[in-house]
Amino acid sequence: MKRFLIFLALTSPVFGVDFNRDIRPILSDKCFACHGFDEKERKADLRLDTKEGAFADLGDGVFALVPGKPEESEAWLRIDLDADDEDVMPPKKFHKELTPEEKSLIKQWIKEGAEYETHWSYKPVQRPDGAGKIDGILEKRLVEKGLGFSPQADKITLARRLHFDLLGLPPTPGVVEAFANDDSPQAYEKLVDELLANPAFGERMAVFWLDLVRYADTIGYHSDTTMEVSAYRDYVIRAFNENKPYDQFTIEQLAGDLLPNPTLEQKVASGYNRLLQTTEEGGAQAAEYMVIHAADRVRNVSEVWLGSTIGCAQCHDHKYDPFSQRDFYSLAAFFADVKEKPIGKRVPNLKLPSPEQEKRIAELRKNLEEKTVGKLKASNADLAQKLADAQAKWEAEALAILEKGGDAWVIVDPVSIKSAGGQTLKKQEDFSVLASGKNPAKDNYVVTLKGSGKVHGFRLEALTHDSLVNKSSSRANGNFVLTGVSAKHEGKPVRIASAKADFEQANYPVNNTLDGKGNTGWAIDGHNQVANRVAMFLFEAPIDLGESGTFTVELQHQSGFAKHNIGRFRLSTTDSQNPTLSGGPDVPPNVLAALKIEPGLRDPNQKKLVADHYQSTAPLLADARKNLDEWKKELDGIEKSLQTMLVSEPLPQPRMTRILDRGNWLDKNGEVVQPALPAFLPKDAENEIPEDRRGTRLDLARWIMAESNPLTARTFANRMWKLFFGAGISRDLGDLGGQGQPPTHPELLDFLAAEFRESGWNVKALVKQIVMSEAYRQVSTVSPAAQKADPGNQLFSRQGRWRIEAEFVRDSALRISELLFDEKLGGKSVKPYQPAGYWQHLNFPKRKWIPGKGEELYRRGVYTFWCRTFPHPAMVAFDAPSREECTAERPRSNIPQQALVLLNDPVFVEASRKFGERIAKLPENERVAGAWKMALSREPTAEEAKILNELYASQKARYAADEAAANELLKIGESPAPSGIPASEAAACTSLARAIINAYETTSRF
Repeated sequence: MKRFLIFLALTSPVFGVDFNRDIRPILSDKCFACHGFDEKERKADLRLDTKEGAFADLGDGVFALVPGKPEESEAWLRIDLDADDEDVMPPKKFHKELTPEEKSLIKQWIKEGAEYETHWSYKPVQRPDGAGKIDGILEKRLVEKGLGFSPQADKITLARRLHFDLLGLPPTPGVVEAFANDDSPQAYEKLVDELLANPAFGERMAVFWLDLVRYADTIGYHSDTTMEVSAYRDYVIRAFNENKPYDQFTIEQLAGDLLPNPTLEQKVASGYNRLLQTTEEGGAQAAEYMVIHAADRVRNVSEVWLGSTIGCAQCHDHKYDPFSQRDFYSLAAFFADVKEKPIGKRVPNLKLPSPEQEKRIAELRKNLEEKTVGKLKASNADLAQKLADAQAKWEAEALAILEKGGDAWVIVDPVSIKSAGGQTLKKQEDFSVLASGKNPAKDNYVVTLKGSGKVHGFRLEALTHDSLVNKSSSRANGNFVLTGVSAKHEGKPVRIASAKADFEQANYPVNNTLDGKGNTGWAIDGHNQVANRVAMFLFEAPIDLGESGTFTVELQHQSGFAKHNIGRFRLSTTDSQNPTLSGGPDVPPNVLAALKIEPGLRDPNQKKLVADHYQSTAPLLADARKNLDEWKKELDGIEKSLQTMLVSEPLPQPRMTRILDRGNWLDKNGEVVQPALPAFLPKDAENEIPEDRRGTRLDLARWIMAESNPLTARTFANRMWKLFFGAGISRDLGDLGGQGQPPTHPELLDFLAAEFRESGWNVKALVKQIVMSEAYRQVSTVSPAAQKADPGNQLFSRQGRWRIEAEFVRDSALRISELLFDEKLGGKSVKPYQPAGYWQHLNFPKRKWIPGKGEELYRRGVYTFWCRTFPHPAMVAFDAPSREECTAERPRSNIPQQALVLLNDPVFVEASRKFGERIAKLPENERVAGAWKMALSREPTAEEAKILNELYASQKARYAADEAAANELLKIGESPAPSGIPASEAAACTSLARAIINAYETTSRF
């Protein structure tokens, strides 16, 4: 109330009471709940929110208001009763007693004719007649109060103010010095333009926007698990940096997916509709959560773009503004086409390749399409003939094996068996080899095999044995890792073209044995499932052993998993070009049936079946298949690594939307409504939704940005003003309606709104116009005259001063320490240091915060992983919201925890440590002054220097006497400890840095 009276004192003219400014706030607060728009709650059939209702005959010649005659106005007579009278209005039980000042205003208003006006925010935006720019409008009011603008701030203050306001970062000393030394009339504007073009501008503005749209990396309800929406944040950053027109920015978010041929960026923007809270709770009711989602969207859209509390009309007509319950559900119906699961895990439905990934994906898909076996044959007649000949030979061999019922593999009696690691390798009766005795961490087996004729490859059987661990085929835990396989004939390597196994452990395929790497290999998951396994290795070209000859096979076990050696194995050879693992013709039944038919008698389908199967194993095509496999594998790998995103997809048939009595989701009897715009707000003819079709989110977005809509431009302009002055022209940033506060300077708000709209919704132009004003450049200190005439700075007789946002507190420390990694924009959310156990109460599933590595630890705060249930504690300490709902304005607290965070949070200690390294490089007698200037862009006062010099001296003595404590301090954080600086000196400089980073001026904007 005190604030309201100050407002009245500052705004009321000497003569005349203004309804919107003076009377509506009183009626809205004290009367409209019972005598307002909500018909169901209206008492005595009396409306005081409209002229018609207030002047209506209530019966028996009684009128609530009689213009010019308070003594005949029943409303005034009731107001003027004794506070204890049972007929006094407002009733005593409501605890809304009018003050003497409010009564006096109401009486005077009735005397002057009880004139009603449309609520100020619902009037069309009007550029003030004859009004100048920002400074002219403000100065006019200041002069009326006997004031003028405060002096302009010094250049250092202006440089820091602009950097914090436009970038969310402190300036570097070099930038401040250059600006301070630039005496040209364009120096200030030049700096403004440079900062608006800086990519950090988008990151700064994104913090403001992400609060509004309640962006977070988790779903909010119940388990609060992760959802993938970080690409939306990148879109917002790019939009502000590229100065995307606000109307386009709005349309893309609300309905990007509904635009003709939407771009990838527009689809990402439509992810706005998926940012709301959801649940994965098993017992949740789908119908209930569809209602919760609908209400959430109405609340957010109305507050973000319209500065309105339409959410209050979910259960009944709005009590303070002309929004009906029908309006609420009609707005909800616009979003009934969003395809989504009401409960359960939400799977990202858009992949987002980087330009490099997109290029490589296109190349790989082209290769997979153009370099198939069929196209190779079509372009190479010689290859096609060789394949036909080889297929005929394969068919004959396969049929011969079938006729004999034989096996293509011949088990070989080893000539010699050697273990490089000293194991005992003993041949068994079945020609298998069993290992025993010493089991080295790594080992290679070399086996010499004897045979005759042409050998096309060999087969390795890994066999179980009762003497081995878990009766498996391994000497370790039941599993082995075969890292390499090679063969030699007559002392020369034999190239192995392909490998195939009957079983492969995930990430350990048999082809790894051919890659020449010791950290990969073939494994069989033997520690989980015990079984015989088999693999075959086919040569690129057969080796000829003549009538009798030998060759060697080497089995390598060089894995980092110690002692994972094969315990029992057996080797076989084959003279078949295309053997199967089993030895018989390994073909599907349909291929086998076609194979048994004479080639000349096969129909086209049978011919294709046989040919396709042969070509899938033909040695002649081994390289082509290998390339195709590698391309497919690379493509799959890229696609699995792509950034993904939850975006909007329209349903072919939108869900039904009903008006729910008292918001009860179980009610199935309410009237079905179609998408419709709020009834009382103006619409252009082009924004009216035709009766012959259903309204869409695109219709809603275009109406929001229509010239006839009075709310959108005012809402955004008011919030921009708040960013740069610390308070809005209308103080309540989330409600421009009846329960909000009238603007202190309605002409200024309309001027900015008109400028913004007429500029083509140019955000940077609006920002520049504000920061170029004389009002913006004022000092933030208050003169005695201003303190008396404008104690709450309602007239903007000076600039504001405030602690910067949570993200920027962290960013500033990293910038001062030179730890800040700001070389790239965007990317997935990162996890900086966070106290151990902070997530211990997150369940379904249990989770543990794993801090990032390298650059991830030092990215800007806007990229910090945002968990709604447990936001980062350092952010919470500095008043960051949970983002469960729209936050139009963060609170600003001043609590001890903030100092504790700055002193003890690892990122601030590490930043102090690295800042201390910079300080330590200065001559000792310049360290305090140098450190102060690096952080705050100015020289310390004598008193400041004295305090800090004493601190530095005491800390230096402390750490000189306790080197262990110094070393412990210097270990905090992932960045390396300083080299070449004594530990006691580095620790003392760190303490000095901690004090400066904790200073009010370091974390505040003046």
